[in-house]
Amino acid sequence: MFDFPVQVENLDDVPEVFQNLYEQGETGCTLLGELTKKMTADTDHQIIQSLKHANETLQIEIVSKNERVAKLNKLNDGFLMDDIASKAINAARGNTALLRPHLLNALEVAEVDGKRMVKVKEQYSVDTISGEEQPTSISDLIQNFKNDPDFAKAFVGDIRTGGGMSPTGGTSGNRHVNSVDQKAINSKIEEIAAGKITVSM
Repeated sequence: MFDFPVQVENLDDVPEVFQNLYEQGETGCTLLGELTKKMTADTDHQIIQSLKHANETLQIEIVSKNERVAKLNKLNDGFLMDDIASKAINAARGNTALLRPHLLNALEVAEVDGKRMVKVKEQYSVDTISGEEQPTSISDLIQNFKNDPDFAKAFVGDIRTGGGMSPTGGTSGNRHVNSVDQKAINSKIEEIAAGKITVSM
């Protein structure tokens, strides 16, 4: 593509079809005056304006895409934390419905080495023997729940075998109550809430 330089040394350097647009001078050939003005002023201004407009449009598109990515990350982070929290609670034989909101409140998603990872918030850190702070694991948090009297009943205790008695002192086979037996439900309300006894139809 010919770029119409304002000055050329030899007319032969210009395609024949455009040679009539140049004037021969003592030091070479010069683009005709009016064309020179357009190529050096108007054209440059138009190019600058076009680039400016294209840059502004690109910046808007980048902001819009970043907002969409942030929304998708937030949605995905919620699913990721919920999945990990539920699996951790189930592994500890805890009541998911009761414990999940408390566990999720202590979790966050952070980018580590380019990957989004679920971790415990910094305010839930614990002091080590050396006095340095280290991030608490999800397992540590769940163990804290188990040790807390307010949450201990939300976990299924270890079932003893061979003694014929359950951890609550009842018979080992009495792990269900009928939904129409309101008296039995009232007497076992704590065990039902803790998931130790189920209500059957």
